[in-house]
Formats: sequence, C-alpha cells, structure tokens
Amino acid sequence: MTFSTDHILQGMRDSSIRNQNNLEMGKGKESNILIPTTKGMQLEKVKNILCVCAEGSYSELILASGTKHIISKNLANLTSLLPDQIFFRVHSSVIINISHIAEIIGNEVVMTNDIHFPIAQRRKKGFLELLKRNSLSL
Repeated sequence: MTFSTDHILQGMRDSSIRNQNNLEMGKGKESNILIPTTKGMQLEKVKNILCVCAEGSYSELILASGTKHIISKNLANLTSLLPDQIFFRVHSSVIINISHIAEIIGNEVVMTNDIHFPIAQRRKKGFLELLKRNSLSL
C-alpha cells in the first residue's frame, strides 16, 4: 500500500487550519481557558485571569479569585494565546488583564488585588494607548 505525499500534506494543512481556528475561537473576551491542575483540568473564563507572571520557563497564572496556577508555557506562548484587547505585557515578566487595574501610579500599575507591577518604559506608550481605546476618559 502506498500513500501519496499530496494526501499526507493535505492532512497536515487541514490539521493546521483546525488548530488555528481553535486558537482564534478561544481569543474572545468571553472565551474559556483550560488550566491543567493536579486533579485534571479546570475550565475558567479568560476574563477572570488577573495576570500572568514569568517563572523561568513556566508561568504563574493568577485568577481574580486569588487562585494561582503554575503552567508549563512561557509568557511568549501565552501572549499569542490571550486576547490582546484586554491583556497587555507591561513588563518582560508580566502580562496583565486591563479589566483588573485599580490604578496607575507613575510607572507602576496596581491591580485590584493590590499587587503592584512596574510598567517598562518602552511599553508604556502602547499600554496607555490600549487603556484609552478601552476606557472612558473624564
């Protein structure tokens, strides 16, 4: 029995398209994320993610409830997965959900759980532009 390379390549293309579609479907504000836990998987709304902090080649995902999860993806991987309408990488080691910002003091952002993160100087302009696009100004 022989397989044509066209058939194999078509299967690879179809799989790639399905994976891309699944990623895009999961990038909305109301989408869910599956978080691996020691007991299995936890389904959580993306909007409930407060922030993600770098922990070497792992990341610590902190939920608005205060629950913390260590996951085996680095920030670069997560940046491409999380919706960029509400998530922003304010520093090389932190991605925040702008829906959970309490205030901005100088070059620091304070989250609703009172965690403070520095805003990198080179990222501040893009960060402020995102906030302006997603907020009402008085």
